[in-house]
Amino acid sequence: MMGFKWLALMRLLAIFALCSAGHAQTFMGGQLDIRNDFQAFENNSFTCTPVQPLLKGDVVAAMVSADQAWSVDTAGERQRIKDERGDAAKGRTSSRDLSSTLAKYPVVGMVQTSDGDSFSLYPAVLKMKTDAISGSVLHSDGYQIEVKRLIKAGEPVSVLVVGDAILSIETALGVLQAEDETPAFAAFKDGMKPGARASAVEAWRTANRRFAE
Repeated sequence: MMGFKWLALMRLLAIFALCSAGHAQTFMGGQLDIRNDFQAFENNSFTCTPVQPLLKGDVVAAMVSADQAWSVDTAGERQRIKDERGDAAKGRTSSRDLSSTLAKYPVVGMVQTSDGDSFSLYPAVLKMKTDAISGSVLHSDGYQIEVKRLIKAGEPVSVLVVGDAILSIETALGVLQAEDETPAFAAFKDGMKPGARASAVEAWRTANRRFAE
């Protein structure tokens, strides 16, 4: 099972004080219980492949605070293990697809936003099936897609899947730490209300402030 070498950490009582957005935040050793399958999927416009597929019922060692939880394993660590095992197959990411920034992100996380909503997050690689023009808004198989830069067909795009949203780590203006920054690529499931979209973007910003350069 993913994270097996870290199972002992789930029993630790050690507390880690980490700097987050200018204030100290306390994390303790714990776990994340996976409540949904995180698997590769596709529609007519794109494919989306998690770095570490997970199944409902999996348990992942994590560092947990009052409003965040992040797996101990990172995307880069899991990709290295897959490469060593030769796990190259359809529905799997490859080291060629993984950006240096995406490699720093935990394989799964949970964030509670300011309105009280909680979002699961996991890093993935998205590839468009056709070129997506900057400024375009598309509708495909239950997703509204917003593109703020040219994305070539087959180009690996580092994304976070945040609940029912898929948001590129890359930002529209290239400023990862900006409070009001928006993703260069966003795909929102049909039915997501404006408030839910805003909360998903807030969770995305939280992850970027913690893990992106």
